[in-house]
Amino acid sequence: MTKEKRVKPVNVGVIGAGYWGRKVIQEYLNLSQINKDVRLLAVSDVSPNSLALYKDKAHIPFLYSDFKELIEHPDIDAVHICTPNESHFNIGMTALKAGKHVLMEKPIAVTPQHASEMVSFAHFRERILCVGHIYRFNNAIDEARRIIQSKKLGRLFHVRLQWTTYESLMLGRDIIFDLGPHPIDIMNKLLDDWPETVNCNAISCRQTNEEVAYISCEFKDGLSSQVEMSWLLPGKVRDLSIIGSEGSLKIDCLNQKMELYNGNHHTLTLEAVANNTILSEITHFVQNVSRVRDEKAQANLQNSGVLGARVVDVLTAAKESRRNKRAVHVNYNRYD
Repeated sequence: MTKEKRVKPVNVGVIGAGYWGRKVIQEYLNLSQINKDVRLLAVSDVSPNSLALYKDKAHIPFLYSDFKELIEHPDIDAVHICTPNESHFNIGMTALKAGKHVLMEKPIAVTPQHASEMVSFAHFRERILCVGHIYRFNNAIDEARRIIQSKKLGRLFHVRLQWTTYESLMLGRDIIFDLGPHPIDIMNKLLDDWPETVNCNAISCRQTNEEVAYISCEFKDGLSSQVEMSWLLPGKVRDLSIIGSEGSLKIDCLNQKMELYNGNHHTLTLEAVANNTILSEITHFVQNVSRVRDEKAQANLQNSGVLGARVVDVLTAAKESRRNKRAVHVNYNRYD
């Protein structure tokens, strides 16, 4: 009787141990406790204080101040990049050129050119490139998609998303690229479509950079949408409303709760089984890395780099609209 050959664990390195990176690191540690086929091998951050959080107590073998050292580690299979937006292209391309699989936090890049170059290079090198659009793994969003496809809402007319987080100091940050990726991506997840034109307005209230922004989208079938983003409204809101000819659906994306309104104004409260979207996302990533590395099979990604690049196309058009004070047609890079 022969022993079953044990699959080598997928070794992951996380680059960036700031606010979001710490959440990601903790979920990799949690995942490694229940799945021995994944291991968090290394963490990199430029801040000694951030790295000190993991010294001698998190069972992470390697800590680096230079992300290139992490990428050059021969045992690292995949990297999860949680660094500031402007660094994504440089770090992502460095990892792909080293033969690593990449999960990039949103946005994939801050220009369509960089997004397209990364997607094309990942395809050329046969490496996974996916983007941290975690609402693709949100059970309430999945349920909303099923409701839409069942035609319970009838023909769809309008989608509204409110994406707000109270932040007291946002100097130098771009609200459109910080808060805009998830709403745009959610619309594609629900509608299987991308907007044809966008119109954007943004205002500065208390600082020099814009703290409130609105993106209006028009789709080819006549459906419209509006995304409201703010750093000034109290609390954290991630709300989605969908209006159709036969009913409407309101979703609290944070708490994964829904209210379904029919044409007679009757309300049905629905509650999806709330899930840990970060854990679901990294599990999906690791499974695909294993699939490509060990089974020599094609990846089956819910959050591919192509989707991330198209989100950047929409947000870039929104910024152009803001500058020129007019509606802008979205130009999408092609990858087929």
